[in-house]
Amino acid sequence: MLCRADCLREAKSAVDKAKPLVLVYDPVRGGAPLEVIKQDECPGELQGIFEDRKAIEWHRIKVLVAQRSCPQYSRACA
Repeated sequence: MLCRADCLREAKSAVDKAKPLVLVYDPVRGGAPLEVIKQDECPGELQGIFEDRKAIEWHRIKVLVAQRSCPQYSRACA
């Protein structure tokens, strides 16, 4: 989602302020594969954010599956 103005502004601000970054991407829901994001959506001045970090692929699961697999999840959300 680096092509969205708000996301770009926040990413640039974090880099300018040397704030810690966690890179997360969702290739399934409205996203793209990481290489596409790097090559097509990320402006040159932000390419450095990928150098020393591993991007985490976001996996969405349905709440019901999470509740059955992790009972404390359903208690925390109640």
